[in-house]
Amino acid sequence: MQAAHAEQKGQLTAQSLGRAIRASVAAFPGDDRVLVIATGGMSHQISGARFGMANEELDRYFLRNLPDHLDDLVSVPVREYMRLGGTEAAELTLWFTMRAALSQRAAAVYTFQTFPAITGCGALVMAEPGALPGTDPGPGPGTDPGPGPGTEQRGSEAGS
Repeated sequence: MQAAHAEQKGQLTAQSLGRAIRASVAAFPGDDRVLVIATGGMSHQISGARFGMANEELDRYFLRNLPDHLDDLVSVPVREYMRLGGTEAAELTLWFTMRAALSQRAAAVYTFQTFPAITGCGALVMAEPGALPGTDPGPGPGTDPGPGPGTEQRGSEAGS
């Protein structure tokens, strides 16, 4: 999937695709495990007058809010992500597909964010309840599992 740079429709399409993936996985018989991976840049701009522009705070905000506030992030126009984080910050919308492919009960189990040069870099690992050792299967659907046990690390703290 390619990032749409200007239209809100791209964000909604990414979210809808994630929901369709979730429905397809749920309909599949058996107990197979599925790994969903999203890749894409965080804030950065690699051309034009704002070459080298990035926004570390935007990247942190995004990683912190993606697990529990997807609809809020989707409601932000792509142009606003681009204004705040450079034109390639539109790639943040690709992460919406991954998040929407997981249930509301999925929680962050690890986050990483660093800023090595002219681009923000981050990782977010989320797991469904009971999918990984140490993740509680928790109460059934429709209940609020509370905040996830995520940890935020900066690259310098993680030895990168």
